[in-house]
Amino acid sequence: MSYRIFEIETRPTLTNESIHRAEVLKKEICRFVEIGTNNRSQSLRMEFVGVTRGGLIVTPSLTPEESTIWHEWLTMSWSACDLNWSICDFSSMPDIVIEHLAKCKRQEGFVEYQVRGRCQADEYVLVGINGSVEHLLARWNKRGHRLMTFDDIKREMKRRWPSENRFYFFFDEIACVLACLDSVLAGVYGRWIIGDTTSITWVLMPIVGVVVFVLLRRRLYAREWAKSEIGQAIVRHDLAHHYPENDSTVSAI
Repeated sequence: MSYRIFEIETRPTLTNESIHRAEVLKKEICRFVEIGTNNRSQSLRMEFVGVTRGGLIVTPSLTPEESTIWHEWLTMSWSACDLNWSICDFSSMPDIVIEHLAKCKRQEGFVEYQVRGRCQADEYVLVGINGSVEHLLARWNKRGHRLMTFDDIKREMKRRWPSENRFYFFFDEIACVLACLDSVLAGVYGRWIIGDTTSITWVLMPIVGVVVFVLLRRRLYAREWAKSEIGQAIVRHDLAHHYPENDSTVSAI
């Protein structure tokens, strides 16, 4: 079993800026509750929690790009207080991860704790959440394989993205196939119907058709990947390239 623990550093009190922001949020929440704007007041409450509890945490949180990548990579999630044991086997959660979760709960650093994972891959992460702010607390798998680095995860997501999203580009792929068949049928027509056996053009046409299909398909997926949310998140993260290496323990059993 492999695991990785991310220690969370905290400060004893809020900064003056955080205290001032919390007071402003309190007033705004009361005002929106009075006029019955529940949606706005709820979003402000989440921000208030992030300021009051999250303001005590010194360790950098996940960036929006990192949160997007983790959500796309580990698509299933459970509350750490109500794990669905019938879907995945959490009995193999390392003791050190359980101890780390208990420690974070004692410190009351987060409002919510989530376990995210991919059951088929037996890979999981523990995340602490304050409003919209997330911190990575632990990673583990029960197969004993080396945990993938964040860069490896990004490369793997880019590699498998076409096969996982092929259904959404069904008609675009048909267009690519038709472009390929156009050249192939031209070659068949010239070689076997007209009977022209002297020109090499009819032999090359099917090859050109296959090349056209491959190039069009590659261009299609490259274009759609660049427009996708996960593709843009990975590009932004690569440009920033400041994934926090704040873990204090890296172990393998």
